[in-house]
Amino acid sequence: MLTRLRAMSRRVTTPLARGLLRLGFNADTVTLLGLVFSLPAVYLAWARHPWAALLLIGVSGLLDALDGSVARISGTASRRGAFLDSTTDRLADAVYYIALMALGVNPFAASTAMGLALTVSYTRARAGALGLREEEGVGLMERGDRILFIMLIIASYIYSHMLADYLTWLLALLSGYTVLERSIYYYRELKRIDYA
Repeated sequence: MLTRLRAMSRRVTTPLARGLLRLGFNADTVTLLGLVFSLPAVYLAWARHPWAALLLIGVSGLLDALDGSVARISGTASRRGAFLDSTTDRLADAVYYIALMALGVNPFAASTAMGLALTVSYTRARAGALGLREEEGVGLMERGDRILFIMLIIASYIYSHMLADYLTWLLALLSGYTVLERSIYYYRELKRIDYA
């Protein structure tokens, strides 16, 4: 969903990326900082500081949105950087869901959502490994959407634990739907290539 807004979001991310470059940050550093900022969110959630956890997850997500822009603007985009970005993204994803469980959200709902979210990312990576172009915008819930949804869950937990549980189940459902969407899309694309 957020991919459709990427052209507009670049009006914000591009100046921020240029600012990071002026401060001496490269794309790999921004990528690693995204992971580093996510880690304390687990402790803060467990210690019942949800607003602080929410802030760190937001910063982590923002840095993830910026590392690609930093690489593009500086002309340093590489397969090595893409590998680092993808790997740290999966680690940060796991941390976000562990933070939900540490906060007190239904652990079965959170672990289900986490498993499905990682599968969403896997479908794209596997399609790329099989020779398909790893297209963005395939499926309802992309990574940025899921991060925003997790932030919504944390904010809702502050006011209603039950609402947070319902929203976590909804995130799992939407992620599962996205797995199905991507699986069908990439299966059809691979079938077209196989019989071309």
